[in-house]
Amino acid sequence: MIAVTLFALNPVLVMVSGFHGNTDPVFIFLVLLGAYALLNRGSWMAAALCIGLAINIKIVPVITVPAFFFWIPTWRRRMKFLAVVGFIVLAGFGYHLMTAFSYLWRNVFSYSGIIGIWGLGRIFMPPHQTTPSLSGPWFPVVARYIMLGLIILSAVLQSFRAGRGDSSLNGCPPGQCLLKALGWAFLIFLIAAPGFGVQYLSWLVGPGIFLGTAGLLLYTMVASVFLFRVYTFWSGGFPWYFANSDVRGQWVGVDRTLDMGLWLLLVGWAAFHVIRFIGSWKNSRAGRNGVPRKVSQLESSETFDAKGRKIAVFVVSYNTEVEIEETLARIPSGVRNQISEWFVVDDGSPDQTYEASLRYKALQKEHRITVIRNSRNQGYGGNQKSGCQYALSQGHDIVVMLPANGRYAPEGMAAILNPLVEGEADMAFGSCMAKGYRPIQGGMPLYKFLGKRVLTAIENVLTGMRLSEFHSGYRAYDCLALERLPLSLNSNSWHFDTEILLEFHAAGLRIAEVAVPTYDGSGIYHGKGIWYAIHCIRSAISYRLTQWGLWQDLKYKEEAWKRFPYEVKRGDPFSSQRIAVEYAAKHPVKRRLLEIGPGSGAMTEEFVKLGYEVTVVEANPLFAGMAGRYAARVLNEDIEAIEWNSFPAFEVVVLADILEHLRDPLNTLQKCVEHLAPGGRVVITLPNTAHW
Repeated sequence: MIAVTLFALNPVLVMVSGFHGNTDPVFIFLVLLGAYALLNRGSWMAAALCIGLAINIKIVPVITVPAFFFWIPTWRRRMKFLAVVGFIVLAGFGYHLMTAFSYLWRNVFSYSGIIGIWGLGRIFMPPHQTTPSLSGPWFPVVARYIMLGLIILSAVLQSFRAGRGDSSLNGCPPGQCLLKALGWAFLIFLIAAPGFGVQYLSWLVGPGIFLGTAGLLLYTMVASVFLFRVYTFWSGGFPWYFANSDVRGQWVGVDRTLDMGLWLLLVGWAAFHVIRFIGSWKNSRAGRNGVPRKVSQLESSETFDAKGRKIAVFVVSYNTEVEIEETLARIPSGVRNQISEWFVVDDGSPDQTYEASLRYKALQKEHRITVIRNSRNQGYGGNQKSGCQYALSQGHDIVVMLPANGRYAPEGMAAILNPLVEGEADMAFGSCMAKGYRPIQGGMPLYKFLGKRVLTAIENVLTGMRLSEFHSGYRAYDCLALERLPLSLNSNSWHFDTEILLEFHAAGLRIAEVAVPTYDGSGIYHGKGIWYAIHCIRSAISYRLTQWGLWQDLKYKEEAWKRFPYEVKRGDPFSSQRIAVEYAAKHPVKRRLLEIGPGSGAMTEEFVKLGYEVTVVEANPLFAGMAGRYAARVLNEDIEAIEWNSFPAFEVVVLADILEHLRDPLNTLQKCVEHLAPGGRVVITLPNTAHW
């Protein structure tokens, strides 16, 4: 309301439009009207009409086009917006472009006011050019390139600001981000333009909300005094009757300090906002990524308090026969006493890692230790998926990934857990690259230190994050946050760590970073460095292109994870899904159930509620991950290519709207019947009997 009042009654607009008779306030009004249409009415068409008309009044509003363009949510609508704006501009300028191009270029497209009376034009005016003019030896070429550069710069800035209208940048609400982008575009134009006309001062009155209320009031006051003095000078005194700047000159004879004071005021405000922007950019990155907790000393583990949170330690192990017992023994007692479960997942190691883990459990007589062995190697990422799924199935609140080789300090576990326990983050990881520790002194090879630095810098640039490293395997996750992620879409290889970081970032979850020491720096990562780096960079590029709308990687598009909220239609007595659930409920023995093609897992959840131990087979990795929230066992495979010998006998097998999609449905049906327990049944639903 304050901004609207200032705009309606602003003396700058009153003088420029009412006395000077200039149209600049009109195109500013159209720009603001376009912003209103887009923000409050959601109409890109109305916005395009407003901007097109504004450009027909003056060419200057073309610098606002990128802000509107990047604000519009889809590329299809963006291109339509450009087409409408272009059509209106051509309708206004088209005839003159064909018949009087040189005149149009000189008086419209190259117009930037009088040279030598304002800002940079005055400061850098050549000594031999003693009076202001519409042109100068350096103006026709250099100034036009400056104008072009301003438009490009404005496009970049506005695409970064207005296109990120999710409140993650600079702490501004979505609508205000667009207004700030518009204000910044006009502000930088006013500061850097070599030429000037007093009517230009009206440009910031509307989008001056960028300056804030106090800044807008100060700008209005100084600009009003300046305009009053100029118009009084042009009129030969007050009251004003007729202003003739051609006869009187610009403001030669007027105190020339006020115009430079006004220009310096704009420069100062711009500098203030740039400094504040840099600071808020750091904070917003820290806020979105979680405030990086770069701790120089490990927090005390003896006084650690889980505050009632159920914490599990997931010991990631592969070929760690020698190190695993010592690693487990190094977990501080203060943390050890707060842990609900430790589970070691041996990823099919060829050595005696599994046996060493069982031996440690027996020696410690620790019932909270669970030892799991994958029948075959799942890969680094695959092992993490299975461990995370186990933690979720056991109802834990927080799960810590601890590499079994002991390269990352178990002594620092409390520091990593504290941001989650205190509710400050959804994920925390221990970084040996953060300030506070020297990884090279800890034994990290120089080539690996440099490699991590370079690769992390590239990933930060590509993703917009600001982390000291992407590659730590020492992490803690909030299980509620973890449950939101489509982990089944992630790689089974080493760059799983990068992908899950980007998923947290894409979902707007908080990431905390804790400095921890490394003891020889090799970590769990034994992959081939070049290929690992390529995969990490490819993941970062895929993330960025997805955020820009140029690519579709479902891992990094949270709204895509929620496109399948299918629910069983309990209120519909004729729903095939409801009937299938009822048939399963009627079976006297509720032990094992096989569901083929579970989709998003809506029916899976119902079967689990009935008391079944559910195995699902789903070829789509996204659906497999969603159904895996409920199922005891998930096979992300094609049912027609699966090894049935690994299956036990099932009391119930469910194929809900699946048979019609199979190449050989009779063969699959035969396999289902062969794997029925005595008295078992196969439940089949079809969308249409014609599929038989």
